[in-house]
Amino acid sequence: MSSSTLGPSGCCTLASYVDAGERVHEQLRRQVGQTLIASAGDLALVDGVVASSESRRLVEHHYLGSFVLSASNLQELHQASALIRALHYLARSAGQSHPLLLAVEHERGSVNAATYGLQTTQQPCPSALAAGQSLYTTSSIGEAIGKELSAIGINWAISPSAETITDLTEPLDVSTRFGNKTEIACDHAVAFAEGLHAGGAVTCATDALTSAIQQVYYYSLEKDSFDISIEDVEVTGLFHLRQLLQRQAVDFVMLSSSIHNFDHIDRASFAIRFVIDTVLRRHLNFHGPVIADCSMVSLENKTCRVHAPLYALLLGCDMVRLPNDSTTRQAGINAIYAALTDNKLSSAAIAASAIRVSTLKQRCLSFSQALHPPSPTLLPSLLPAHASLAKAAYRASIKSLQQTSSPLGTLPSSSVLLLLTPSVHPLSPTSHSDPFEPLGRFLTRSHPRIRHVPYTLSKGLTSTHLAFLQRVDAVVLVFANTSSVLAEAQEEVWDNVENVLRTMENQGDGKTSIPRVVVGAGDVRDLKNSRRDIAPWWGVHCWDYSPGALEAAAEVMVGEREVDMLER
Repeated sequence: MSSSTLGPSGCCTLASYVDAGERVHEQLRRQVGQTLIASAGDLALVDGVVASSESRRLVEHHYLGSFVLSASNLQELHQASALIRALHYLARSAGQSHPLLLAVEHERGSVNAATYGLQTTQQPCPSALAAGQSLYTTSSIGEAIGKELSAIGINWAISPSAETITDLTEPLDVSTRFGNKTEIACDHAVAFAEGLHAGGAVTCATDALTSAIQQVYYYSLEKDSFDISIEDVEVTGLFHLRQLLQRQAVDFVMLSSSIHNFDHIDRASFAIRFVIDTVLRRHLNFHGPVIADCSMVSLENKTCRVHAPLYALLLGCDMVRLPNDSTTRQAGINAIYAALTDNKLSSAAIAASAIRVSTLKQRCLSFSQALHPPSPTLLPSLLPAHASLAKAAYRASIKSLQQTSSPLGTLPSSSVLLLLTPSVHPLSPTSHSDPFEPLGRFLTRSHPRIRHVPYTLSKGLTSTHLAFLQRVDAVVLVFANTSSVLAEAQEEVWDNVENVLRTMENQGDGKTSIPRVVVGAGDVRDLKNSRRDIAPWWGVHCWDYSPGALEAAAEVMVGEREVDMLER
């Protein structure tokens, strides 16, 4: 909610809703609880019982029905299983009729990255699966993830994305989407969701309806009117979500946090209500729960973050993911209670939302299953087959940028090879090592004289890098960005490396043509849309920098396999 939403209290238009005290009766609090989703935070067990914590209070006092767990909650299989079982016992003791919905945090596009500490399989991201062009593989990967989550006790996968990659897609979001071609992306999203279902997970279409909300918002501004019909919304923009819903591949629809970023609150409110009520409910005939992500809203304006969950419920959402900060989260719940006591928020609407959530839980979950998790031996027994599946999928996803073979394939094994990699965060939240160390290890199988020298994006090339460049026979440069700013910094490094190599070649010291390879390990647009001519670099693209992706790319770089070209 932007500054244009400020009301007389100096906060936002909902500023007067602060605290209802104890005026909200228990039945209504129970219904509100089913609409709330929270991060689990620092949960701990004492003698198999959830210790006193905010999460315990959320379940016992506010009857919260859904949590998102993080890697810090899932450190070891027996610990994670006991924690999840204790959470369900807590919910049942609090009088909840159905088990909790439990999801895991997404990390860099992976549905199950938060579970990697439990030795789950690191599977290819959605954009890599789409590049592999096999719907069967995509479905099988989804089923494998669903089975591993279920083996831990996680019953909810906040996936797949209902959007395609466009020029406006943030680099960090590229890996979460199944490519840039609508029909192909849709087919893979459906296959992935059906696989998750087969593996035992409840599914949720993410990034849903963003383009439709934007269309209605800007149309309303342009026409200066609230007189809009379904015909005014581009049906092609709904193709992706329509197919997911028609195939009953998703159980929830989640709106992105961008619903809070519009400047004109009246137009935004109208657009969101219209899309939920007219487009989603009537036109697409979806009657399951609609979720709004309010966990990362207006970080510079704490009070508006307080009222973001209430704002979403007022606009017709059934569930809200609360802010991660505990103080803001509690204030947000109090604001919802206050709006109910003042009849600003309809208790009938809350009851209807609670019924939608309970209906889904009744269909998909049971305490008999939640309180008796699978044997600890189940997850390890799944891993060998899932690892083989992941390896094949990673291999199928790799693309080259030229029709020629990699120059490293004919490079003598005695050659000195320089590997330049950016300093970026590991994909796994439990890892503290250089994410490109596996690439160096894979390359040493063919080129043992490798020199791996990372570079920081703030400093770029230093005298150390220049010294190594003077003494090598070939160069491999990795390009792995998660934002436009990082892409520009890496482009500058690339330009500087090329200038050094050309200078060396022109000096005639025997190195007339130094082989160079560029690796795109992330946003597909980096190499496709680069402002520079790729030549004389030979390029290969993988879709993230997980060990599986880097190994598959290394096989192509050293000439062990040939792959198709990346479409440009």
